[in-house]
Amino acid sequence: MNKWFMTGLLFTVAAITFILLNAQTVSAASSVYTDKNEVPFSVEPTIKDGTTLVQLRPLVESLGIEVKWNASTKTVTGKKGASSFSLTIGQRTATVNGKQVELAVPGRVVNGHTLVPLRFIGEASGAVVGWHGKTRTISIFSSEYIEILGITRAEAQKRVNAGVTWDTKASANSLRGFYVHSSADLTGYKGCRGMCWDYIYFINDHQLVKKMPENGWDTVDCTKDTCLSYSMKDGKLIIENDRTYSIEVKEDGLYLDRDYYFKHEPLHRMKLDGKYDASSYVSGNLGVGFSSSNTMIFRPDGTFIDDYWIGVMSSGSDVTGDGSGTSFTIQDESQSAGRYTIINYTILLEYNDGTKEVYMFFRPDRNERMLKIGGRDFLIDDSYDPNEQPSTPPKSTENSAGSVEPYKDLLVTDKIAVKKNIHQELPKSKEEIGGIAITLDGYQWAELDISPDYVSSFKGIGDGVIVAITAKYTVNNQSSSDVDLSTLKSVIWVDAGYLQSSPSLSPKVNSVLKAGESAELLAVFIVSAELLEEEWDRYPDLVLSELKTTAGDDALDGIELEFWIFNPYR
Repeated sequence: MNKWFMTGLLFTVAAITFILLNAQTVSAASSVYTDKNEVPFSVEPTIKDGTTLVQLRPLVESLGIEVKWNASTKTVTGKKGASSFSLTIGQRTATVNGKQVELAVPGRVVNGHTLVPLRFIGEASGAVVGWHGKTRTISIFSSEYIEILGITRAEAQKRVNAGVTWDTKASANSLRGFYVHSSADLTGYKGCRGMCWDYIYFINDHQLVKKMPENGWDTVDCTKDTCLSYSMKDGKLIIENDRTYSIEVKEDGLYLDRDYYFKHEPLHRMKLDGKYDASSYVSGNLGVGFSSSNTMIFRPDGTFIDDYWIGVMSSGSDVTGDGSGTSFTIQDESQSAGRYTIINYTILLEYNDGTKEVYMFFRPDRNERMLKIGGRDFLIDDSYDPNEQPSTPPKSTENSAGSVEPYKDLLVTDKIAVKKNIHQELPKSKEEIGGIAITLDGYQWAELDISPDYVSSFKGIGDGVIVAITAKYTVNNQSSSDVDLSTLKSVIWVDAGYLQSSPSLSPKVNSVLKAGESAELLAVFIVSAELLEEEWDRYPDLVLSELKTTAGDDALDGIELEFWIFNPYR
């Protein structure tokens, strides 16, 4: 048995001894928590001959163990990384990593569900188990969660013995949980170099945190970290008795003044599947900039590959280069792999060389399209082939857009250009603010063969291939006010800046959208293929904003609606 399991066994035995000493005063635990999350059981924990029995599958799965059942032999097997166990119903012995262990009580089947001694779960997973008699709860910290918290197993034992759960019950004038507001820094004046993120975490009835630690909320300790006092009264949030915000709590978030913060629930043992990219560029003096790229490949089996490089880019001037143009030099390169674990708001990366890293983790869009890992924004790579080599970028993007009829913008209907569609997606993404729902129905990328009569109109865009990006979206006005569609601003944002749409190329629609009506719009963006290849991100951001009511009020409450789109040229 390896050292982790042996250490876990010693602490688990101590915990179980405490349970046994109290077995005469309790019939069973009322709740079981792993890493602060309550485990739902079909069969509640029970005590048999002084030993606590728990339903096997939900508990071991909450600890990241994959479990299988062999009905013919009545044997259950589990696997977690390089560790494994096997237990046969009715037998007093089981195996952990190939070695036999004694069971105080054999496993049994109750109403079709397998129950096993809690002590065995501790041995099989290296977890720390504690019993809190006052609340009749069993608390368990997995080995991964102990690593995330950065504490010893002895300290973990003290905490679970004290009964550890998420404090999720708020009083009438307080909140609980993690809320996020994001906005694109289109002009760069905010200094965010892309997306601006505002966080707020309500810890209890009177404390909150505004600055997320690099390794997530799980490690926040108000005796060491900067926690702010707050109160809520008459629709106002008052922080530190000197900052006051209007607050309106919604089902999936809240308004602070006019900014909407989405609520994010903890993600326990979530599995990812895909390739994600994050890149950045910081300009320096004399035309020199520092560029970095991080590619993470996550697999559903809990493994990952991390490919990271940094480099220096120069303008090729006489001062900073050799005069030959842009140059790129890799300064450092490493590629490594390991196992990942997502618990609550944190991701633990355990590399094969023994290195362990802990980062804050959440999904900004509450789906798998974008991940926030530490301070970096990772976007999914839809062109990823699981069989490709991790360091090899995709050579091309396959799609069937060439055979798809182009959207009927004025490029088509006025015969300004012939479109050769090269990429199309139909995301059906929807964002809604203040009764205004906008759905991105689809978008097309097309290379243009411009009519001779209109060539002069495209001068200055570039000498090579010119590309049209046409986005089709539906505006559904369920508010109580009429809105003026001509005021809706659409831009595509990238690290290098932003590109405005060309209203003269969009079909004309009735500018007034009455309450209860909907309208379909096309936004057309013109850009050179050279810029798409060299300066645009893989996933630029389509941003819609500034929609006004016919009375001149802001129909979107100052909020920008953002949709990630795919750049097939990267």
